[in-house]
Amino acid sequence: MTGHPLTPAQQGNWLGRLPAFELGGSAVRHYLEADVEELDLARYGEAWRQAIQRHPALRTVITGDGRQQILADVPAYEPQVEDLQSTGRLEAVRADMTTQAFDPARWPLFEVRVTRLDGRRSRVHVAVDLLIADADGFALLGQEIFAGYQGHISETETEAETVPAARAGTAPDGLTAALPPQLPLAIEPRLLERPLCVRRERRLPAPHWQALQAHAADLTPSAVLVCALDQALAAWSKEPRFTVAYAYRDRHPRAVGHFTELTLLDVDADPRISFQQQAQAVRTRLAHDRPDGIRVLRELARTTGRPTAALAPVIFCDRLHSASCDAWALGLGRVVFSSQQRPQVQLAHEVREEHGELVLTWDTVDALFHGRVLDDLIDGHMTFLEQLATDPAAWQATSRDWLPLHQHRLRDHVNATEAGILPLLLHEPFWAQAARTPDEPAVISDSRTLTYRELRAGATTLGARLRELGARPNTTVAVVMDKGWEQPLAVFGILESGAAYVPIEPDLPAERFHYLLKHAEVKLALTQPGLETKLAWPQDVTPMVIDESLLDGEGAPEPSRVQGHRDLAYIIYTSGSTGLPKGVMIDHRGALNTVLDINRRFDVTAADRMLTLTPLTFDLSVYDLFGPFAHGGALVMPDAGTGRAPWHWADLIERHQVTMWNTVPALMEMLVGYTRGRRQRLASTLRLVLMSGDWIPVTLPGRIRSLADRHIDVISLGGATEASIWSIWHRIDTVDPNLPSIPYGKPLTNQYFEILDEALRRRPDWVPGEQYVGGHGIAMGYWRDPDKTARAFITHPTTGRRLYRTGDLGRYFPDGSIEFLGREDFQVKINGYRIELGEIEATLLDHDAVNSAVVTAIGAQRGEKRLVAYATPAGALDPDELAKTLRAHLAEKLPSHMLPGHIVILDALPLTRNGKVDRQALPAPIATSSAAAEAAGPDDDLESALLAGWRDVAGDHFAPTDDYSVLDLLDIVRAHHAITRNGVPELSLNEVFRHTTVRALARHLSASP
Repeated sequence: MTGHPLTPAQQGNWLGRLPAFELGGSAVRHYLEADVEELDLARYGEAWRQAIQRHPALRTVITGDGRQQILADVPAYEPQVEDLQSTGRLEAVRADMTTQAFDPARWPLFEVRVTRLDGRRSRVHVAVDLLIADADGFALLGQEIFAGYQGHISETETEAETVPAARAGTAPDGLTAALPPQLPLAIEPRLLERPLCVRRERRLPAPHWQALQAHAADLTPSAVLVCALDQALAAWSKEPRFTVAYAYRDRHPRAVGHFTELTLLDVDADPRISFQQQAQAVRTRLAHDRPDGIRVLRELARTTGRPTAALAPVIFCDRLHSASCDAWALGLGRVVFSSQQRPQVQLAHEVREEHGELVLTWDTVDALFHGRVLDDLIDGHMTFLEQLATDPAAWQATSRDWLPLHQHRLRDHVNATEAGILPLLLHEPFWAQAARTPDEPAVISDSRTLTYRELRAGATTLGARLRELGARPNTTVAVVMDKGWEQPLAVFGILESGAAYVPIEPDLPAERFHYLLKHAEVKLALTQPGLETKLAWPQDVTPMVIDESLLDGEGAPEPSRVQGHRDLAYIIYTSGSTGLPKGVMIDHRGALNTVLDINRRFDVTAADRMLTLTPLTFDLSVYDLFGPFAHGGALVMPDAGTGRAPWHWADLIERHQVTMWNTVPALMEMLVGYTRGRRQRLASTLRLVLMSGDWIPVTLPGRIRSLADRHIDVISLGGATEASIWSIWHRIDTVDPNLPSIPYGKPLTNQYFEILDEALRRRPDWVPGEQYVGGHGIAMGYWRDPDKTARAFITHPTTGRRLYRTGDLGRYFPDGSIEFLGREDFQVKINGYRIELGEIEATLLDHDAVNSAVVTAIGAQRGEKRLVAYATPAGALDPDELAKTLRAHLAEKLPSHMLPGHIVILDALPLTRNGKVDRQALPAPIATSSAAAEAAGPDDDLESALLAGWRDVAGDHFAPTDDYSVLDLLDIVRAHHAITRNGVPELSLNEVFRHTTVRALARHLSASP
């Protein structure tokens, strides 16, 4: 026997099939079935024996250390024959031969069975391992068997070419991480134990294929077909920039063996560039020297610390000039089924020409994908090829619409939310209700209860005073207050004056406090007793104290209406990416539309009482203030400073028979935790829980209901401050705890959602895109900031609709509902507050002692997060002292919800290869002390046995504490083979990859039972 190194492609197939590798652990083979008339079994068996002698590939095995050996003598091969017992038997044979993996070290690496269907017909089943034949080799083998069956091969004919030799290719310098198309997957590939490829085949008729090539002009057919696939993939990929593996065979065209080569093509399917231009770029890349893709991937696996990942799971297989597989039918029938099982592949697309037609196949691991994703992608791909063949304009077009028609129709249906809306002001339903029930309680607090009569009288009196002091429509008056009965009175009084209210927290750092008042052009500020002297008011701002004197008398007999429903109702400031907050302007019509819609949906009546926990500066408070009052309900006001006091909330709910709850999920979790910890039940009056502003844990709705003695309607709401409180809703019924999140839902009345890509095209079902909101709720813009307004509020070029770009990612489910996926940029939500990380970073960089800074949010993707800041010092400073200084600096300038929980001082920020901050490489915020250096020699016999295997491949210098994950993948697998053969047979390859030093591996094995 002689030994030969594996080619890179063979190495990829040998390693990738191992169960420790992502999308490994399955059969790796070609499989084909052909129905044959009058099959002569003796001649058929002889044809196989001749081919085995002629082709070394058919006498090849792969040793445990990754070398191929050609066996000089092998037993005479005889296909297995059986008579058909039932149609189920054919299915059983197919299942067995497509899923049972060959042992690469045992001959033969192929299998042939014949099933007798009746006296005349037989079905031939053939399986051949990819290690010994690529797709061309498999087709050529069929031709060899056909020729041998016909007696066209002479016994004196010499042996065919030997096994392929390893090409001395190298990976290029300056590697960048290969990013495959981010297709919508239903399961993480690493969790799929036995991936099975399903084959789909389509054909482009000969006239269309000829027309396509004619339109291509100087472009090669391969470049056109690769580019067409790229366009389809981009339509279903999260990002249009990715890497596709390109498989081709340009050496040894007539030999049975594995001669396939692989290169990687970087794709940028920019929708603004025509297909003609993009295909031209592909042709140019294919014409240049092609780096060895397998070597590139193995080097990336080593340098990125992802040794078992499938880094190039999407492959284009160029077989335009290859033989067909028709010969497997021996000229006596037809091929009825074929498949190919590849390792570490999600989708393989193969093209070949057959009888003048273009044959296109897709081998896909269907278990990875959602619903109709693959069928829609392939349908879109084929439609695009038809357009390229029949419409010359398709080659120059840009921003093609890929969305299937049935999905367009469903999106239009769920967005058809239009309904009439009265031209009322936001506060006018309250006036009507006050006239009907003047003596009913409106605001309930431990310090004071206001009736509708008192609130109306106080607001009209206050409104008149504010108008005397200059309040006018589209001007501003600030509300600077802690929680208390004064807040609703202040807000209604400002709106009654015609002006808009601007809530500002009284405990802000002085610098930010002054900035907000100045930017909002505030001249009058309503506040509470004590705050007028406690706070450092700017000289040009007049504070006005709200006290009980306003409640004396009857107020104005009729409310004033000095503004229109399209005028400004309020401004709420949100965090800004440049370091400065943005003032969101909402008109009366948008806010009232949301308020009344929620009231209708959830049957809000005079019997309802709402506990208001949300700060006035957070737009959930808008519904608290205006929702219950529109129908005679009451607002229950907690004491100031009880924002984290669930015992106080529980008491208020019980005492005041609260029926409605409206907060971020974290506050409801606190109430649930407190109630469960006390072994109590939620108040029997609570009927409606509204949660929004952050991820809702999938277990929370069930925990709420487990503590209730009546049905509680649990509702998820979503939207943006820029879209009038909420734009979307979902009733949470039974929740599958295995789901990653609660669905975001469908649009509210007079509002609509779009999930769009960079070219503002609708994204297909399951495919992430950016969320855009439209409808009556869209903000007027950002106060005194036309540039930011123009960037965030756009007009769609096709529909002409005005949309707000949220910066949130989402995707559509097939039922028309949306799943929220998080932020696209560096904006996060902490306890419902939208925070621009850039604003915190800008504040850090404002300190002279900081050279560079980055802020991130840590925690589960869809769970509670904490802010962590990283900074590098501008000089030799003590890290602990600098962290303390920066903490005080941030506290002076930012509100409490924007303060990082940790500040980590680094010598330098980690960078990616392109010079950007590598956020994935930032250290944990709480560092553990490093262990003392360990001795280089083995501690015991187990370490010695393990070390011997590693030194076989890495050299005698290798030590027990050396990190072997930096070695080549092939060497790691060879070391594992040596260890299991010579001393530790129970060691699995998974364990080798999890524990990356000999010492860690030995300790793991010693601790295992």
